[in-house]
Amino acid sequence: MVIGGGIAGCSTAYHLAKMGIRDVILVERATLSSGTTWHSAGNMETYRDDALAFEMVRYAVDSFPILEQETGLSVGWRRTGRVMYTDREDRLQVFQALPELGRLRGIELQSLSPSEVHARLPIIEAEGLTGGLWVPGDGRVNPTDLVMAYARAARHMGVTIVQETSVSEINSANGSITGIETTAGMIETDTVIVAAGLWSNELTETCGIRLPLYALEHLYLITEPVAGLDRNLPMFLSYDDQLYGREEVGGLIIGCLDSDAIPISSKKLGQDFAFSLLDERWDQFEPYMLTAMKRFPVLEHAGIKMLLNGPESFTPDDKMLLGPVPKVSGLYVLAAMNSNGIALSPAAGRYIAEWVSNGAPGTDVSTIDIRRFHESQATEEYIENRVTEVAGFACAMPREEYDYQTSRDIRKSPLHETLRTSGAYFKSVCGWERPHWFTTAEKDNHWLDIVDEEWRTTEHGNLAIDRSSDVKIGLYGDACTHWLLERCVTFDADTSAQLQTVILVDKAHRPQSMAHAVRLDDGWLLIAGPEQETRLKEFLRRNPPPHNQKKIDYTTTHGCLEIVGKNRHGLGGTVSNVMSVVADEDLGAIFIVAPTDAMIGIWNQVTKQPGIPVRPGGFLAREALRIRAGLPTFPDDIDPFTPLQFFSPASNVPFRLGGKLATEPHKRMVRCSSPWPLAGRSSGAAVISDERVVGKVTSAMRLPSWQSAIALVRIHADVEKTASLTLLAEGQQWPLHQGTAE
Repeated sequence: MVIGGGIAGCSTAYHLAKMGIRDVILVERATLSSGTTWHSAGNMETYRDDALAFEMVRYAVDSFPILEQETGLSVGWRRTGRVMYTDREDRLQVFQALPELGRLRGIELQSLSPSEVHARLPIIEAEGLTGGLWVPGDGRVNPTDLVMAYARAARHMGVTIVQETSVSEINSANGSITGIETTAGMIETDTVIVAAGLWSNELTETCGIRLPLYALEHLYLITEPVAGLDRNLPMFLSYDDQLYGREEVGGLIIGCLDSDAIPISSKKLGQDFAFSLLDERWDQFEPYMLTAMKRFPVLEHAGIKMLLNGPESFTPDDKMLLGPVPKVSGLYVLAAMNSNGIALSPAAGRYIAEWVSNGAPGTDVSTIDIRRFHESQATEEYIENRVTEVAGFACAMPREEYDYQTSRDIRKSPLHETLRTSGAYFKSVCGWERPHWFTTAEKDNHWLDIVDEEWRTTEHGNLAIDRSSDVKIGLYGDACTHWLLERCVTFDADTSAQLQTVILVDKAHRPQSMAHAVRLDDGWLLIAGPEQETRLKEFLRRNPPPHNQKKIDYTTTHGCLEIVGKNRHGLGGTVSNVMSVVADEDLGAIFIVAPTDAMIGIWNQVTKQPGIPVRPGGFLAREALRIRAGLPTFPDDIDPFTPLQFFSPASNVPFRLGGKLATEPHKRMVRCSSPWPLAGRSSGAAVISDERVVGKVTSAMRLPSWQSAIALVRIHADVEKTASLTLLAEGQQWPLHQGTAE
C-alpha cells in the first residue's frame, strides 16, 4: 500500500512493480502530481558533493530514457547545463578541486574564471565574482510529465491507482501494520509506505508516530518573457547568494534558499490544499531579490508574473526521510525531500522497493535512513524551530565550529552545567548537547589546537570525557548471553571478557548497531553513541530477548564517564555509587556508569584526585584516539547495508559471527596514514587505485602535532593488499600507506 500520488509515491509504486510486487495499491486523496510535486522547479543537479545524492541523481537521469521507452510518454528532460558561481575565494578553491573528482566519478566538471562564468551565463554581472563551475550534464524535467509516466508504467505492470480517496487512519496492532481506513472503506495490508510529503505526519500520527519533518514556505520568482533571452540558458546556483534559477518559457525563475524561512503546519493548509499556493511574501523575498537584481541586471526591467509560494517539507539536517519507521513493523516512509523531490525520488522509490522486497536496499543509505533521528527531534516545537534555518545552513561553507542555533538544550547530561562552566563547546547530536572541546579564559586557541592539547594529555595524564548522551540498555537474565552472542559479531571469540565491542546484525548479517557490551553480574549493559539510540532500540524491539529476560533503558537515568590516560585504573577504583566500572584496553580507557544524581560527585572525585592530573576532554579528542587506534565506528566506518564480511582495520583479523569466522569478504577496512594536509577531521574522500575509485575514506583526522593524517578506509575486497592506494582531496591525489603508523 502506497499513500501519496506525487513523484515519491508514483516512483515507489513503479519500482515495487518492477521488482515483481504487483499487488500494489496507490491511494491519492486528490489527483496525481498534486501537493508539492506540481509546483516543483524540476531542476536536476547531476553533480552533488554528497556521494549518495550524486548516485541518486545519476540513477534518475539514466532512467528517464528507459521510462519514456516503456510508456511512450515524454518526461520533458532538457539538458541545459548549470553554472555555479561564487564571489568567495574559499568557495572557488572547492570548485577548482572538483573537475578531477568528477572525472573519476564519470561526470564532466569545469572550473570557470569570472569571464568564463559570464560567457556561459550572459545575463550575469561578472564584476566581483571570483569564478565558478560548469556542469554540462545538468538539466530539467517536467514534474507532472514524470509522475504521469511512472503512473502509466506502474498501471501496465498491475498496480492499482485510486484517486480522490483520502486515508483517514493507518491501523496497527501489537506493533505491526494491519491496514488503512479510507473514504472508500478499509483496506487490509501488512505494509504501508507513506509518501504523502508534508502531510505524512498527519497519517503516521494515527498509529502513534511523529516524523521529524515540517513544512516551510518556499519562494521563487517567475518573470514575464525577457527579450532576447536564450531558451537554452543554463541553470544557475550560488550557495553564497543563496539563489538558484533557470529559464522558464522565455522568462526567468529565481528562487531563494532562505536562512530564516517561515514554517507552516500542514494542518493549517486544509484537506483541499492540492493544487493551491500560499500568499506572496515579498518582505521575505526582498533581500534575495536585491541580490538577484545586482547579479542579473535584466531583472530591473523584467515584468513579474508571480512570486510563487509553495510549501515543502524539510528535516532537521536537510536530508530526506527514508526507510522503515521505528516502533511499527510494516510502516515505511519516503518523504521530506528538502526541495529535492524531483531529483531524488526516482532512486528513493527504488530503495524503498528493495527494502520491502529484500529486507534492505543494495546501497548504503544510512545518511537518509529515518533511524538516524531520535523521537525528541520529531516534537512539533523542536522541528518547527529547527527547519527555519536548515536551507541557509546547508549553503554555508562547512566548519567544525558551525552548528544549528535553533532547538538547543533539548537533552542535557547531568554534568552539563559543570562542563559549561569548564569551557565546553557543545554541538547538538540527536537532541543532546555533547561537548566537542573545552576552551579556557586564559587561552583563546583555535579549536584544532585545543583538541590537540586534549589528545596529548593522554600521553602523560588523563582525559575525562562525558559520555552521558550515549544510549544505555541493560539486558538481564540467564539466557541473555546466549541471545546476545547469537545476534552479534565480535572482534574476539573470547566471550568471558568484561567488555566487548559487538556489532548487532540482522538475519542477513547486515549491521544494525555497534555497541560496547559490558558484562554485569546478571546480564549485559549495551552502550552506544547517541546517533545509534533509535537504531539500537529498534533492533531490540524487532529481536526481543527471551520472554523471561528483562530489558531496562538507562539512557536518561544513568550517566557515563570515560577516562583515557596513564592512570585511569587508579581513578576508577576511587569512585563510589557506580553501576559499573569497566576497562576498554583497545582504546586505553575505563567507563564509569552511574545514576545521574551521582554523576557530579563522581566527576569531582575523578577530576580532583590528588597527584593524578585529569582534564576534561571533548568528543573530538576521543575521535582522535579512536582513529589512531584503528577502531571503527557505526555507521560511518561500518556499512549498515552490506553483510558484515570484511576485515577489522586494527588487526586485520576477520570479524567473528557467533564464534565462527566470517568468510567471502565483499569489502575490507584498512587503517592508513597519509601526507594529506588535512586540518581536523574529514570523511568521504574517494580512494583510488589504478585510475578507478575503489572505496572511500570513512574516518580521518590530523592534528597539528601529528606528522601525517590517519584514515580508516573502506575498499573493495578485490583490491590487492599490496596495491597502491591514493585518496583524492582538494583536487590532488595523496598516497595512502596501508596499516602503517605516522
